[in-house]
Amino acid sequence: MIDIQLLRKDINTVARRLATRKFELDIEGFNALESTRKQIQTRSEQLQAQRNSLSKQIGQLKGKGQDASAAMAEVNAIADELKTSASHFERVHAELAEFMLTIPNLPHESVPVGLEETANVEVRRIGAPREFDFTVRDHVDIGAPLGLDLDVAAKLTGSRFSVLKGGIARLHRALAQLAGADRRWRGVCDRDRNLNSQWLNFTLSPPHETFCWRTARFAHYFRLS
Repeated sequence: MIDIQLLRKDINTVARRLATRKFELDIEGFNALESTRKQIQTRSEQLQAQRNSLSKQIGQLKGKGQDASAAMAEVNAIADELKTSASHFERVHAELAEFMLTIPNLPHESVPVGLEETANVEVRRIGAPREFDFTVRDHVDIGAPLGLDLDVAAKLTGSRFSVLKGGIARLHRALAQLAGADRRWRGVCDRDRNLNSQWLNFTLSPPHETFCWRTARFAHYFRLS
């Protein structure tokens, strides 16, 4: 999720950069939520200052033996309004958080704008492409019958992710285990205890549905230990 301060400081620039990803940012919707948030926050600060002033007056009145019931009633009324304002603020804050979660990441300014892969710019080339004496198949065509599911991944994340199921998921896990075992056999890392695989859980906070997925990684790769 991008920093909300980017929208508060220069929402038009954010909208322009997102447009290169074919995403239309709801500027009016964001500004409306921000305006409501500022109004509630300003009013709450005013009420708090008023309450503090009245509380001081109450102390002075009581110190002089005078009636402070009117000021105390006003303080109670302010407390009720502050409670209502806090509830409204939480609702607006939740709506802002929901709004921010719908915004994709900003593309780097160096990324060329294009409608398809032909607009990509080749930065550098290392070596020469291999030549094969057979028709090369796309990895999706090979993986789909084995459990590579892009349709489900698209529903979960939108694009550019995949879900591994069945045999290909077991293969993925086996390759990770093989990589760790190979490192131990070769003595590449003498901290074998750090080669224990770790289960990492990732979740999205409410109100979004929570998704958990587990991926095996090695502790020393990510300094988990």
